[in-house]
Amino acid sequence: MLIGCLLVKHLPVKVELQRFPNLRGRPILIVQSLNTKRCILDASEEADGVFSGMSIHEASALCPHGWFLEADLPAYRKAFNDILIALANRSPFVEDGGLGTAYVDLTGLNELYGGEARVITTLISALPEIFTPQIGVAYGKYLAFIAAMMAQPSGAICPPDDIRKFFQDASVDL
Repeated sequence: MLIGCLLVKHLPVKVELQRFPNLRGRPILIVQSLNTKRCILDASEEADGVFSGMSIHEASALCPHGWFLEADLPAYRKAFNDILIALANRSPFVEDGGLGTAYVDLTGLNELYGGEARVITTLISALPEIFTPQIGVAYGKYLAFIAAMMAQPSGAICPPDDIRKFFQDASVDL
């Protein structure tokens, strides 16, 4: 079964940028509470070195001029549910892979949309431009996810038949 993995990296940051466009280009750090600990849920690319799970103390030391925003988990979930609905309007089989990750069964869509390039364009155009999804297309969810991780924003990757060659350029972290 041909699977498309649609990945929206930094979904919480992108939702906040929709609300507060004046923060574009600034370091944004989204804070959440986990039990008694407050930590970073997500951070914009401008918040160099800050990553999800980092304590607020560490993050503020690395990014003293960052804009700290309280996480709005219901808003992020709603935005992602809207994405899932938009995808479901283009494919009958869509699976929630966790906030920012969706899997789409692409079986038969080439014939419906007129080729793989049009399928990918249709999936990307289903989302507001700010989300810049990355798409991986493969015969399996894991490989589709890895391909999506390697794709450019608003782009897609379909791994070649020689998987070893595909992974040759992949980061060890990946």
